[in-house]
Amino acid sequence: MSVASQDFQMKPVERFNLDGLAYDATLMIEGGRAFPVAFNESVSVQEAQSNLTFFTSSRGRRHVSFRGKTPRSWNVSMSMPWDYVSMLATYVESQRAPRFLMTPHARRNNFMGPATEGPTLWVGTVDGSPNKSFGSLVESSFTAQDGYNLPTFWTDEFVGNAVYGNETWVIPGTVCRFRVFARGKGKIHIWGKTGVQFTKSPIVTLPIDSEEMREYVTQTFTIPQDVTGIVDAYEYMKEFTPVQMWIGTHVPPISPRLGGWAVIKDFSYSVEPFVRQPLVKASFTLEEVW
Repeated sequence: MSVASQDFQMKPVERFNLDGLAYDATLMIEGGRAFPVAFNESVSVQEAQSNLTFFTSSRGRRHVSFRGKTPRSWNVSMSMPWDYVSMLATYVESQRAPRFLMTPHARRNNFMGPATEGPTLWVGTVDGSPNKSFGSLVESSFTAQDGYNLPTFWTDEFVGNAVYGNETWVIPGTVCRFRVFARGKGKIHIWGKTGVQFTKSPIVTLPIDSEEMREYVTQTFTIPQDVTGIVDAYEYMKEFTPVQMWIGTHVPPISPRLGGWAVIKDFSYSVEPFVRQPLVKASFTLEEVW
């Protein structure tokens, strides 16, 4: 796939070989398929001032959610050919549900969705109905050796043997690694999901055995072709930081969760007429939604 524009000097979009994805693009993922919404773009990220956010459900009920420190919106501006503008406009009109957003920065550092904080955590077994866990985890902090202050969760006997995060959508066939800081004598799993069904066995398991907080990093593993989502699980942990997961073989700096469920809003464009092979100036906001 190539995009002809003056920005790209009539050359194909630059490939980024490190993470196994074809193009260095901002992607929205649905059902394991990645839809590029922007490349060669200028992106500015805005975070909320507070971890606490008011959320109104589709039924009109309003409550307070703890969503953690994560980007809330991505403002994108770019110039592109008309056929691409038309494709984006059609996508905006047809979007009925949020898609999982993964920017190039996110997938190289930490694409996990901001869904493993506070009341979104649950306990149970992967082959049974999950039971939501409200207020059974205690948030604290841990300072890594290189100076990073990380939010951690301290578990107690009332939590149970395992804690699970919510689903993050992924692209099958991508090569990934993850890191975690943890203490305890147990395991951390990445379970795969196809629709609402869990895989029979974890995609990857990381053994944990330390009484002090330690950094653990996996070897590379591949997301199976039939898996479109993953769930992180923490088994017999005394304390842990949420998993940092990325696409590629490298080991990036410690990073907050950068992926998120988002919709395209405020899409606009302007056209300069009477210009040969005109580029259309477009802008839009990718807004995180719950």
